[in-house]
Amino acid sequence: DTLSSNLNVDSLEFIASSHEPMEMTRNGNILKFYFPGIMLPDSTRDFAGSQGYVRFKIKTNEAMDPDDVINNTAHIYFDFNPAITTNTV
Repeated sequence: DTLSSNLNVDSLEFIASSHEPMEMTRNGNILKFYFPGIMLPDSTRDFAGSQGYVRFKIKTNEAMDPDDVINNTAHIYFDFNPAITTNTV
């Protein structure tokens, strides 16, 4: 997940994730979440069981204007397959 420059990356606080263990790393404004050994079922066989999440909170920069919009898109990698891109919100 690449965080917007309108966010204060030093205020990042992890809240929860759907699976453990989970390792989070940050390099500048790039966040990586790694779930070693996770074995999610195929969504066509078990849709609910194939879901996962990461929850965190972060503050905006003080210089941000009230009308500014922050869009976010994440990329999910399974094994060595191409990324699955999330909806932009």
